Amino acid sequence: MQEVSLSSATHPAGADSGGAKRAIRVMLVFATAEAPLSAEDVSARSGVPLSSVYRYLGLLRDAGLVEEDGQSRFNAGAMAIGLARAARAAVNLVDVARPHLQALTAQTGETCILLKRSAGSAVCIDRVESPQQIRFTFEIGTIQPLHRGAGPRILDAYDPAEGEVTQAWQRKRATIHKRGWSESEAEITPHVWAVAAPVFTGAKVVAALSLVTPSFRIGAGQRPGLREAVIQAAARLSAELGRKSP
Repeated sequence: MQEVSLSSATHPAGADSGGAKRAIRVMLVFATAEAPLSAEDVSARSGVPLSSVYRYLGLLRDAGLVEEDGQSRFNAGAMAIGLARAARAAVNLVDVARPHLQALTAQTGETCILLKRSAGSAVCIDRVESPQQIRFTFEIGTIQPLHRGAGPRILDAYDPAEGEVTQAWQRKRATIHKRGWSESEAEITPHVWAVAAPVFTGAKVVAALSLVTPSFRIGAGQRPGLREAVIQAAARLSAELGRKSP
């Protein structure tokens, strides 16, 4: 029997322009630099022409990603160091969470994903796909808005996004926060049902653990059991991460 996959319709932006790629190459030079670098050093290591390196260093400096030492030499800036710390934290989270995702998929037979907040969006940082022939697939790096879908809504309810929202959405946030789970159907992808619960480190929500499945396979009588399985899996993961009691 042929496999059929339902996939998320929301993906990261397409191919970067040549200029953006060169700017990234310039930035990545600092990932392995052990001392401040001159523009000439950066050009030699990145392969980007010196005239372009000066322009990209100016842009990166303005963004706080590199700093100039007053002697026309550059090193990683505070913003870049913050990004590196966040990346390490995400990797550690994935390492701890993966066995829990695998166990939940083995228990339920459905795709399970881990979402983390990034600025004003939710990003998939790991997933374990269902072994079933008809299943929902979800690419790592997929970006979703915070106001749609079970997992993104968990992240928004526990750490509300800035900006004005309707009273209805404020009430929905409060409901999700109070009951400790969120549910959605066909909000992002047609024919897909999802349920999610928060993952804590200490007293802070750091991720959402979500189960996603073709809605035709899940009757109303099965949903409470799947919901409870997700809640318990998120609780076990939170306990391993050291959740503090409220």
